[in-house]
Amino acid sequence: MITMKAPSGGRTSAMLAWADVRTSDGQDEMSKQGGNHIMENKPTSFPVEMTYFVRRVTFDGYRIEPRTIDDYELVFVTDGEGWVQLGERTFRVKAGNVIFVRPGVINSFRVDKEPFMVFYGVHFQPLNQEAGPETPIGILPDVFEVSSIHKVESLFRELHKIHRQKGYLAAWRENLLTETILCELCGMVHQNHAPAAQNRIRKVLDHIHENPYRSYSLEELMQIAGIKKTLFLQEFRSVTGTTPNQYVTDQRLEYARELLMETDASVMQIARQCGFEDVFYFSRCFKKRFHLSPREYRKEI
Repeated sequence: MITMKAPSGGRTSAMLAWADVRTSDGQDEMSKQGGNHIMENKPTSFPVEMTYFVRRVTFDGYRIEPRTIDDYELVFVTDGEGWVQLGERTFRVKAGNVIFVRPGVINSFRVDKEPFMVFYGVHFQPLNQEAGPETPIGILPDVFEVSSIHKVESLFRELHKIHRQKGYLAAWRENLLTETILCELCGMVHQNHAPAAQNRIRKVLDHIHENPYRSYSLEELMQIAGIKKTLFLQEFRSVTGTTPNQYVTDQRLEYARELLMETDASVMQIARQCGFEDVFYFSRCFKKRFHLSPREYRKEI
């Protein structure tokens, strides 16, 4: 049995549910849309420049006639429903849907009946790079649905506020917030498409991080993953590169390092706060990981 306290600053990734989006020929969007792969390399940044922003409340007969754009556009529907054409395909969209319009793709919008569509639209251009399939936004589908409408809408609402008020550094803030929106959406799509093993183990890791001061048995963690021992240990090592016991120990040691840097607590107090009843064992584990004893580490910082 092992006890740990989660390091500060952790958070659980939002999940994405695929929209019940149907093309005009009735086929499921997921089955028709190719190229939605998972990026294996972890991107460190994807700077963009916001070029246009709008919030639109539509009405019966609202139209955006077929057109192409030179930049990229994200449309987030907050209420109502309507129809969107992208290339030769037509989609019925509703609240919670995101439409990703790429440069040069013929697109149009129409609203024919209540509830009338309300949406945000943000245009942007990537800076210093092409937005090809190998980039973060390369995984974004044409149309998809977010499960956390409130989270995404709050980001667009904040962008709308900054855009209206302008003020000092407004353009910079607009660009940063546009990047944040893209990052959240890409993260949701990636999470939804992650292999089953990654999703199972991610649930276990989230449980560990969100439940400090707890003891964990292997059986409990296996039950969260919903698989048997041999497969669980294999998948856990494949995803994290280590064993469940070592992973939890490493998290405790990372948290201990934070406490050594940020507090004046004694080594014994920190050891106990991080789930180590034996301070000598704690010191040995700490030195093995960081190549310094806790006291030596504190003197170095």
